[in-house]
Amino acid sequence: MLVATAVFALMIVMLLQLTDGLMTNANRIDENLQVDQDVRVLFDLMRRDLAQARIGTNQNQFYGTPTRLSFVSSTPRLKTNYVSDQRLVTYYLSNNAIWRAVVEPTVNNYPAPWNPLLPEWWTNNVTAEPEALLEGVYAYDSQYPNPFVYILRDGSLRSNTAATDPPSGLTVGFSIAGRRAIARGSVPTNQLKKIKYDIELNIPPAFNP
Repeated sequence: MLVATAVFALMIVMLLQLTDGLMTNANRIDENLQVDQDVRVLFDLMRRDLAQARIGTNQNQFYGTPTRLSFVSSTPRLKTNYVSDQRLVTYYLSNNAIWRAVVEPTVNNYPAPWNPLLPEWWTNNVTAEPEALLEGVYAYDSQYPNPFVYILRDGSLRSNTAATDPPSGLTVGFSIAGRRAIARGSVPTNQLKKIKYDIELNIPPAFNP
């Protein structure tokens, strides 16, 4: 009787361990799928916004740093009262998350304050109702500590863009943690998933007709 009880208990323990392993693996797969979906949404939106980037005269309306990307693009919404159809789109890294902020001109802020040719204008107009698109964002590696790297037409890399020399490409690279790791407040390095994505930019050099 004792032997039968011990064998039965051992079988129960093994079954529980097997079930726990299967559930852990299923949760890990589900979390990876969710991470992939969140990343795909970010890049789809970023690629669509960049495809609508506007061309400026004398100075291109495109401003990038290692942690922030701002540009003027067209808006799909019809404007009234003769307000411009342009808008300022900004992607930036803050508190281990990538945010998106959009500022559109209105009858109150256009045309006097709406001047992308002023350097301070870019930094004063990025806080209007930002949206966190991706959380749990960390450095890709020591070579790419920040998410945004810009590719010039000669193939060289730059961490900051120049007003008269916009990049021809953008590399977005980061590591991302799953939601369970974020909820725990501790993110083991071996649980970070590395993401790197190249986006081609169709922004010509600045010109003065």
